[in-house]
Amino acid sequence: MSLEYREVYVGYGQEYQALGGRRGVHDSLVQELDGRLRAYADDEATAASALQSVLSPIRAKIPGAAGGVRLDFTGAINKQTRDC
Repeated sequence: MSLEYREVYVGYGQEYQALGGRRGVHDSLVQELDGRLRAYADDEATAASALQSVLSPIRAKIPGAAGGVRLDFTGAINKQTRDC
């Protein structure tokens, strides 16, 4: 009976070792995706900053744009308060 238990536990040990190897691959993948996501977010922030610098002078020339007037999804004009 003890040999049967031994074989079962050896099998569990081998499966555990195999899963441990997979975890290393998983951790590497997560790190790679995290790095790429951070790079993407940095690129988006850079692009938004560049766009903001282009749009700011244009907005300054549009009456009401500095006061928080915006179009919502229905196309209606809403006035935003600065208290928000």
